[in-house]
Amino acid sequence: MKLLVTLALMIACIATSLPAQSELQEVRELHYQMGTILDIAVWHPDPDAAKKIVRGAVQEVHRLEGILSHYDPESSLSLFNRDAGKGKIKIDRELFRLLFLATGLSFRTSGYFDVTVGPLVSLWEQASEKRMMPDQRLLFQTLSLVGFQKVKLYEPGEAELMRAGMKIDPASPWIGSSRF
Repeated sequence: MKLLVTLALMIACIATSLPAQSELQEVRELHYQMGTILDIAVWHPDPDAAKKIVRGAVQEVHRLEGILSHYDPESSLSLFNRDAGKGKIKIDRELFRLLFLATGLSFRTSGYFDVTVGPLVSLWEQASEKRMMPDQRLLFQTLSLVGFQKVKLYEPGEAELMRAGMKIDPASPWIGSSRF
């Protein structure tokens, strides 16, 4: 009961210190990033402050896209994928963080979430363009490249994809939830 009263008082204090809804102004910007439309909206009493917040968010997404995008052939992720099967390499701090969290999630879900599905995604995209199922032999070959257990993490900043042809595909939500 004491906890409920304390929480109620805290909520009341916070609510009374916030500006009224009518004092808040919306600043919204649309940007094309990561192969999709990024819609950022901020409500703030000071429109200039809101614009700074939006600009900061856009800059951060752009920065992370340069590291984690599999569409950019020069991103840290693309370079890491290209070095699959070549042993331990140095990688960007954000990419290491992604791999650490993703492999942990893969372990906790017994592989139902697996960040190494990149080769399968590519195979299905190619099959979809041809409007036919992938060849069964090719499908089994591709499946051999998938498996979070084949991602090795060493000291922070060093990792390895153990088989040539492996590909990390983190998907856009990682970037959208990384800081905001």
